[in-house]
Amino acid sequence: MERLWKKPFILMTVGMFFLFTGYYSLYPTLPLFIKQLGGNEAQVDLAAGAFMLSAVIFRPIVGVLLDRFGRRPFIVWGLLLFILAMYMYDWIGGIVVLMGLRILHGMSWAVSTTAVYTAIADMIPSARRGEGMGWFGTATTMAMAVGPIFGIWVTQNQSYHALFLFAVGFSAAALLLTFGAKMPFQPKSGARRIDFFEKSVLPVTASSFFHAIAYGGITTFVPLRRASFGQNT
Repeated sequence: MERLWKKPFILMTVGMFFLFTGYYSLYPTLPLFIKQLGGNEAQVDLAAGAFMLSAVIFRPIVGVLLDRFGRRPFIVWGLLLFILAMYMYDWIGGIVVLMGLRILHGMSWAVSTTAVYTAIADMIPSARRGEGMGWFGTATTMAMAVGPIFGIWVTQNQSYHALFLFAVGFSAAALLLTFGAKMPFQPKSGARRIDFFEKSVLPVTASSFFHAIAYGGITTFVPLRRASFGQNT
């Protein structure tokens, strides 16, 4: 049986733990940051929607380009753009500018993570694909547990400035780790049109859609409810 735990797979998995930790550290803290800027709950929702809508638009386009130009350029440039977006949060002074940054951030997330997941699938031996994706998913799930707690701790004991710098550091660590991973790639011959609808994946897509609605709605607004409850008591 082919080895799963090779250096490229380990580097990518650890790198994504850092990237997702930085990403999830904003989940419970960004709504409060928007309120601090003078925004309301509708603008909190709009900021979350701008990020995700941008990611949705760019993912299928990136997916086709990955098969033409390889995974590494999209991972590197996507993560560089992601790091820049993380850093720019610290310079935001208004809601309108924040919305523009959320669109940029969503685009960088789409480019980098689509390329990463594709590269991971390439690295895993076909006979161990389920096992490999399970371990890779464990790393991102651990980040989902650690990131929000870390983000809240930093904002309560340090500042949003410190949080954004930590997120930049996590993202930079992800870039360095993934940069050192060898990525197999065989370019596809011939042009291929971009298909935005594929019937065979619709059931899985719909399931993921409803799951994300539930998760996103809860994680976005629970911090606001908690803050409001604290003020009322």
